[in-house]
Amino acid sequence: MTAWEDRVLLAHGDAAAAAGEPGRSEASCSVRLWRLETGKVRLPETAAPGR
Repeated sequence: MTAWEDRVLLAHGDAAAAAGEPGRSEASCSVRLWRLETGKVRLPETAAPGR
């Protein structure tokens, strides 16, 4: 996933609600959100989307 997609997930805080925006499955978003929240992957930098 891209940093933009990670920011969308974190902003929504809910995989089901966020899945449609980046065009990913709810399952994919759920796993990625868990990884972000537990520190398994780095949080996206605060740069503007697309950078």
